[in-house]
Amino acid sequence: MASPQRPQLDPPDEEHAAPPPPPSPLGALPPELRLFVLRGLDVPDLLSLRATDRRHRAAVTDECPDVWEARHDARWSEGTERTRRRSRRRRRRTSLRGLEAWARASGWGWGPTDEPRQQEHEEEEEEEAARSDRWYDEFRRRSALDRSVEPRLEALDLNLSFRNEVWCGLMRDGLDIVDRLKKLTLCPPGMPPPSVVKARKVETGIRRCAAYREWKFLHDPSNRGAAHLEDGALTIAKFYGIRGGSEERFVLKELDDVAEYVEAFLGARLGPPEGEGSRYPVSEVLEEMKRLFRDGDRAAFRGNVDDYYNHRNSLIDWCLTFKTGIPITLAVIYASVVRRVCGVPMDIIGLPGHIVVGVPSDEADDEASRIFVDPFHHGRLLTLSHCRDIVAGYNVAFRDDMTRPLSNEEVWQRMLRNLHHSHSMQALAEDNAGERGASHKWKIAVPLRFFLTDYSQVTTNFGDLLTAPGWCPKYC
Repeated sequence: MASPQRPQLDPPDEEHAAPPPPPSPLGALPPELRLFVLRGLDVPDLLSLRATDRRHRAAVTDECPDVWEARHDARWSEGTERTRRRSRRRRRRTSLRGLEAWARASGWGWGPTDEPRQQEHEEEEEEEAARSDRWYDEFRRRSALDRSVEPRLEALDLNLSFRNEVWCGLMRDGLDIVDRLKKLTLCPPGMPPPSVVKARKVETGIRRCAAYREWKFLHDPSNRGAAHLEDGALTIAKFYGIRGGSEERFVLKELDDVAEYVEAFLGARLGPPEGEGSRYPVSEVLEEMKRLFRDGDRAAFRGNVDDYYNHRNSLIDWCLTFKTGIPITLAVIYASVVRRVCGVPMDIIGLPGHIVVGVPSDEADDEASRIFVDPFHHGRLLTLSHCRDIVAGYNVAFRDDMTRPLSNEEVWQRMLRNLHHSHSMQALAEDNAGERGASHKWKIAVPLRFFLTDYSQVTTNFGDLLTAPGWCPKYC
């Protein structure tokens, strides 16, 4: 039986055709006014407007990238390099430029896999990230990550050290979920609930992984020479996370403020430097630096003689806060300030048993006239003869190579060894005190071993690190 044919319908007359949809009041506005209206809406209203029709969808998604950028920055303070690159208000270390591209290529990037991406994929991603409409997609991605954090925390087993897939997944999301974790850790004083304990451990683990990733980047042969002395010290401080993630902003601001303080006194005494782009002589800067280490001034930097083996003496953010520390940390601060004031990269001199700062040899007429500084003892200016006396105090014969400057990497490794020594003393003291007095703060030394260049266990990518000893929940 033949199937009935579908009846042909005559096209409607123009006068009986359905009327076109009324023009959108928002679309009728000039672009400047339309953008002004969109900027005044919050996120739920923007999403509701976007869901009405195609015209509003295009207006909300494509025509107002700066609106989504502002909403993104208001909601999240930390995130990927793509976010940092677009944020004009964020203070960043110049030594970390190119970190994300290096991490993707070398297997240290965040994300579901640590396989190095192909060059064409990297270029495609960079081009895509530069598009103005990506801020809406970035907002959606970060919102989805935030919603996934709490269910994963419930499923997280803190006692599982090996093959803890939930823990590894949270670590791979990295700094993208730190803001959500911070909100989850806010609770009244007292015994925190299990979810808060888990959130704090995950945040600690993420910050340690981020610090180690920066450490690998600073030590990559292709980046040598780009980092300043304080960069490695700052990365170590970020691993400890005493300031809860604000170490970078705090340290850079403090060093800049101290340098401006010295410049102000130099300007009052000597006037502005002669010539455009000229700097003050390094000898005048060292004279003015005495103000920062003046004996008897409670606001001045000083050596921590009373609590010398406290591990915090090796953390640059703690030393800048309390104006005290051990010789090597004070030397890093001293050299960083001088470089900001006069542009001279001071030498760190590793004498036997003591660290001093030295004026570079090319700034002195000869080795005998070279100036050295002892930041630990009130910033005292020294000569080569004083350095000989310091060495003789340790019953060691002086050699000319003892005033050889240490490289940045050598300075950072000495800081790490000081930290390991302090934690060994902590562990020994807790062992003698018994289980009742144990705080187990020394356990941070287990993952810290991976920062040492001569540590036997090598990690070549992010996946190796997450399965290495010391990077599981019980050490955070």
